[in-house]
Amino acid sequence: MTSEEKHGGVSRRFVLAAIAILFAGVIAYANSFGNEMFWDDNDGILQNTYVHEFQIGKFFSENLIAGAGFQSDYWRPILLITYALEWKLWGPAAFGYHATNTLIHIANAILVFFLLSKLFHKKSSVPILSAFLFLLHPLQTEAVTYVSGRGDGLSFFFTLAGLIFYALYKEKNGKKLFPYFLAFIAFAFALLSKERSVAFPGLLLLLEIWPFLKGGKIPTGTEIKDALIRMLPFALLAGIFLFLRGTVLNFHDTFNIYNAATYYTEHISARLFTFLSVIPEYLSLVTAPITLYMERSENIRVAASISDNGVLLGTFLSIAVFGYATYRLRKAPGYLFAVLFFSVAIFPASGILVPVAGFMQEHYMYIPIIGVGIFLGTLFDEVREKKSVPKTMRYAGAGVLALWIVLLGVRTAMRNADWRDAVTFYEQTLSYAPTSMRVWNNLGMAYGDRGVHEKALDAYARAIALNPANPIPYHNSGNTYEALGDSEKAREYWEAAIRINPAFLPSRVKLGTGQPL
Repeated sequence: MTSEEKHGGVSRRFVLAAIAILFAGVIAYANSFGNEMFWDDNDGILQNTYVHEFQIGKFFSENLIAGAGFQSDYWRPILLITYALEWKLWGPAAFGYHATNTLIHIANAILVFFLLSKLFHKKSSVPILSAFLFLLHPLQTEAVTYVSGRGDGLSFFFTLAGLIFYALYKEKNGKKLFPYFLAFIAFAFALLSKERSVAFPGLLLLLEIWPFLKGGKIPTGTEIKDALIRMLPFALLAGIFLFLRGTVLNFHDTFNIYNAATYYTEHISARLFTFLSVIPEYLSLVTAPITLYMERSENIRVAASISDNGVLLGTFLSIAVFGYATYRLRKAPGYLFAVLFFSVAIFPASGILVPVAGFMQEHYMYIPIIGVGIFLGTLFDEVREKKSVPKTMRYAGAGVLALWIVLLGVRTAMRNADWRDAVTFYEQTLSYAPTSMRVWNNLGMAYGDRGVHEKALDAYARAIALNPANPIPYHNSGNTYEALGDSEKAREYWEAAIRINPAFLPSRVKLGTGQPL
């Protein structure tokens, strides 16, 4: 019996791959299950009364962290539903949330393998290599090890499900509408999990053009028309979603997270150049993910000109890779498919059309890294199929590739340890991004939770020095002095917070001055 024979409609190859992915994923992320929850986990889960009380109506009508009494640009009701279900099961116990994140990530890797197995020939290395690169690369830890990173994995789960249902619909030549309906529902769930799923129609387009790329054919007018008709409902849903997020579901400033006019937000050229400047950084992290940390934007400046060295390098790499993929289209169409997949997946996080929260974040690569896997898999297939390449060289290449994947898994486990508790994480982050005001403030709060008040005050002082116009570290300093029994000093800092922002409610409440002005 060959590995391609089916048992109950599922190939043995798929079953073996799924088992291998499951074991590898559990091993890589096992040491994250005991990690604490902190940072956005507080507002999204631990202090979110809507989550605790399962107020599902609020999930759909208010912003992500409204249940904690705060305002944000995000609207993710399906994500909140998962948190609320877990709160019913295990309350604030971090283990359950970490296990759920890992299982979602493993499921995504299995679905990546399944989808690419449908698109590439049976002997191709693309599905298994892409699945394991996606599964084990340490860039994924921001979306997996960090509980609040779940939006990436959850939305991609529905995205993958939608793509697979759409592929099944096309396999039946459109004769069965049920898979098409399921694809539409999956897209809706993806949008309700994270905003960047709006790129789904772009990925559908890739499914539509892939047969033509693979077959070296040019689609007829009728084929183009039929494809556009199939995709139209998905494009309309994306448009309706964007309209709603810009109107009745615009809680803060959906299309400008900075809520201010800056050079970056006002000039699309600045956003384009800045994105181009970070492409080499992303590619270097994919190849050798040695230095990993949050707050990367602290060390990235807005690029104002194409003559910037980073912009020039990013432009050159983009043109070179796209040019090579186009040149090899007839003999190896997988290269162009990989480049297009990467481009569509990274675009919502590029900031080009809508300013993003950070110029560069490791979790922005959660989906695009599959494009890298497709590219490498196509390259490996070419080398393996060339008779001019000695077998020993092919085996050596396979060994090096396998060793690289294993080392990525080891680095993932190492990165998980950086997230084990708030103090460890914030100190590690500040060792690379010492100018981050919000991380210094968060470190102060973490020290305060441990009762290490002197270190907390020092952290707040550093935060104030970095941004004297922010009332939060002043307020937190006041809280620390209150804990130390120094009411006079506490009052001094709360009053300072109110001088900066007269409407700053937490300090007004502490001073007994009632509601904000």
